Amino acid sequence: MLIGCTPVLPDAQSVTLEATGESGVLVPLTKPSPQASATHVEDPSLVAARVNGEVITIHEYERDVLRYEAGLEVLGWDPATQGNYQVTVLEQMINECLIVQAAESLGYKLEDSKLEAALDESVAARGGAAGFNEWLELNKYTREEFLGDFHDQLLSSMVQEDIVSKVPQRAEQVRARHILVATLDEAYGLIEELDAGADFATLAIKHSLDHSTRINGGDLGWFPTGFLTVPKLELAAFTQELNERSGVISTFLGFHLLETLDRDPDRPLSPEAYLRLQQDAVEDWLVELRDQAIIERYIP
Repeated sequence: MLIGCTPVLPDAQSVTLEATGESGVLVPLTKPSPQASATHVEDPSLVAARVNGEVITIHEYERDVLRYEAGLEVLGWDPATQGNYQVTVLEQMINECLIVQAAESLGYKLEDSKLEAALDESVAARGGAAGFNEWLELNKYTREEFLGDFHDQLLSSMVQEDIVSKVPQRAEQVRARHILVATLDEAYGLIEELDAGADFATLAIKHSLDHSTRINGGDLGWFPTGFLTVPKLELAAFTQELNERSGVISTFLGFHLLETLDRDPDRPLSPEAYLRLQQDAVEDWLVELRDQAIIERYIP
């Protein structure tokens, strides 16, 4: 309950792809001139957004919306039930544009050999030209659109891999346990039981609403700062003395009692924690890019 991530739709980076010509011969994977279709856009009604002066056209935006809808349908989700997903699509396009711009400004380049190797792997995985053409049709791609997106995604992966590689694999961590209840009265009632000598783990098993930790007596395990999705709990865990029990902590989940069990100033991160900190590093970097960018949106 306390730790989680947001599911994402499959895209061209997470689905095996390939590019072949009409005759089954591989198309050279050379990216079209940057924003070739957008560079000469003069009619403002054809512009969806500008990112540091680079144009995202209405046509590109509408094509991405179409692909997003196709992805929803593959997952069995009705686009009509997903709210204003068009905003999500545009913001994803803006993020992708910012990342590619940053990668290029930092000097990242894709060698032809790397592009061809990635393409060869995709072709082999999909069974050749027939599989590629089926994927294009299913995902609403033209061959040219795919080649441009494939190039940008590989370039984006390069810069993001460097960011996550700088995340240390060890960090200060604490181990804590908690009990989550729905009302303030319940929380104060548990405090009275604990003060009278009741066992914390036993009360967690009996009363806690956090099903992911209740079976272990409320044990949250070891975690670094920035790992829990409830900052108030994390702050209490790191600022309390060992074996100290918090007062009632009110969060969006309910009312918690928390006890800090152990502390280690330099402990190896669990795979889950390491992945979370890597994701946070990329997200923080992207937030910084957005803060520094000039972003103009021309559609609702």
